[in-house]
Amino acid sequence: MRAFAWTLALLAVCATALFAFARRPDLRVVAQLEGADDAGLSASLRSLSALMDAASAQGQPVDLEVVVTGAAARRLLRGTELAAGPVQTLQGQGAQFAVGRDTLAEDRLRDDDLPDGFSTVPSGLAEIARLQAERYGYVRP
Repeated sequence: MRAFAWTLALLAVCATALFAFARRPDLRVVAQLEGADDAGLSASLRSLSALMDAASAQGQPVDLEVVVTGAAARRLLRGTELAAGPVQTLQGQGAQFAVGRDTLAEDRLRDDDLPDGFSTVPSGLAEIARLQAERYGYVRP
C-alpha cells in the first residue's frame, strides 16, 4: 500500500511538472532605444515591431517595455514622424514606452511634453536594471 501511495505522489509531481513546462510563458522584454539618428531609430522600432509580430503569429504574448534614453528620447519627444508612426504602431501592439526624468531634465522638458502613451521613470537605466531583476530579457535593437 505504501508503494502505491509513493507511486501516486510521483505521478502527481510529474504531471504538475509536465503541465508547467507545457505552458509557454509570456515573453518579457525590456528594450533600450538610444540611437541618435532617425534611420537607426526607425530600424530599431521596426525590429521591435517584428518581434511583436513574430510572437503574435506563434500565439505567444509579449510584455514589451521600451525605455527611451539619451538622443533617442530627444528625437521622439520633439514630435518627429517616428513618434506618430512606428511608436503608435508598437503601442497598438501593447508596447509600453518610458523616458527617464533625468533625460527630461537635461532637455528642460516636462511630463506634459511627452507624446501620448509615454510614462516617466526616475532614471532610464535604473528602470532597465529593475526590469531585468524582474526577469525581463534585455535587448538593444
